[in-house]
Amino acid sequence: MRRPVAAVIGSTRATTERLALSHELGAALVDQGFRVLTGGLSGVMAAALQGARSSRC
Repeated sequence: MRRPVAAVIGSTRATTERLALSHELGAALVDQGFRVLTGGLSGVMAAALQGARSSRC
């Protein structure tokens, strides 16, 4: 079965608080069965990918 894809898009210049939230979001998406897709290499998008990679699933 294919997993649905969730796209995360955000600023490259984010606050520490927003980066932490993005990290949690990425992990939570994977935990709920989603794939995470982003369009960038830094900031919110990088934090979301790091969170996705750290997921326990």
